[in-house]
Amino acid sequence: MKHKIVFLLAFFSMGLIFNIAAQDAPRDSILKIAFLQYKIETLENRIEDLVLHNKDLSDARLSEVEKMMAQKEEAIDARMLIYVSIFVAAFLIVIGFFRWLGKSEIRKIVTEQAIKQTDEQLKIKLSDAVIDEKLTLLGKPIIEQMLNEIAESKERVKITTEALEESSRKYQQLLKELSAHSSSAISEPTIEDKKKVETFTQVLDIVKEEEDFTDKDWHLKGMEAYNKSNYTEAEEYLTRSIRINPDNERSYYYRGLTKYRNGKYKESIEDFNKSGDQWHVLFIRASAYYYSENYAKALEDIENALKLNPKDSSALRVKREVLAKMK
Repeated sequence: MKHKIVFLLAFFSMGLIFNIAAQDAPRDSILKIAFLQYKIETLENRIEDLVLHNKDLSDARLSEVEKMMAQKEEAIDARMLIYVSIFVAAFLIVIGFFRWLGKSEIRKIVTEQAIKQTDEQLKIKLSDAVIDEKLTLLGKPIIEQMLNEIAESKERVKITTEALEESSRKYQQLLKELSAHSSSAISEPTIEDKKKVETFTQVLDIVKEEEDFTDKDWHLKGMEAYNKSNYTEAEEYLTRSIRINPDNERSYYYRGLTKYRNGKYKESIEDFNKSGDQWHVLFIRASAYYYSENYAKALEDIENALKLNPKDSSALRVKREVLAKMK
C-alpha cells in the first residue's frame, strides 16, 4: 500500500514539472512547485506515520489477544480448580458420612439390599415346583444327618439313663449293706468291705453332687480315702460327715485314726474320747496315750481293753511296753 502511494505521488510530480517546463512557467510557478513538493513530503511522512501507527495497533491488538487468551486459560484453570475442590469436598463428605453411619449399618444395608435382590430374583426365576425340588435335594442330606444325630443322642441318653439307674440301684444296695455293717461293733474292715466302699464312692460321684451328700456319704468317702492311705483327704471327708451329724461315733473314730496315722496323737485322743468304749477304741487310744508319753492313761485304757479280750496278744504287748516305760 505504501509503495503504490509513493509511486502515484512521484508520477503526479513529474507530470507537473513537465507541464511547467513546457509552458516556460514564470518564477511563481517554481514556488508553487516547491510548495507542492513540500506537501508531497509531508504526505509521505504522514503516510509513514500511519503505517507505523497501524503496525503499533496490530502489535497492541496481538498483545491484547494474547493477554486475553492467557486470562482465559487462567480462568479455565481456576474453574477446574474449583470443580476439583468441589469434587474432593463431596468425596470427603461421603466418606465421612459412611464412617458416621458405621460398618455395621453399611453391612446391614448391603445385606438387606442383597437379600431383597435375591428374593426378587428367586421370585422371578424360580417357580414353586423348582424351589420345592431344590430344597428337597439340598435338605435331604442335612435332614438325614440330623435324624442320625437324633438317633445317636437318643441311644446315648438311653445308655446314660440305664447307667444312671444302675448306679442308683447299686448305690442304694451298697449303702444299705454298709450301713448294716456300721451298726455292728467297730472292727478292722475286710478286703470285701474295702471293695464295697470303693465301689460305693464310684457310684456316689455318678448319682449325686457334693452339695447333696449325706453324713453317711462323706463317712464312706473318708473310709475309702483311709483305706488308700490318703489320710489328709480322709480327715477332710470325715470332718464333713461330723459337721452334718455330730453324733456319728464311727466318723470320730476313723478321723481319730487318720490323725493318729499322721502323728497327731493328742488330737486323735480327742476324737477317740467321742467314739465310745469298744475294744478297738480303747486299744488305739492307749497307743495314742503311749506315744504322747501319758503312760498312766495308756495303762488304764489297755487294762480296760484286756477286760474285754484278756488273751489279745497285741493288747498284752502294749501293756508290757507301757509298764516298761513307767518303771
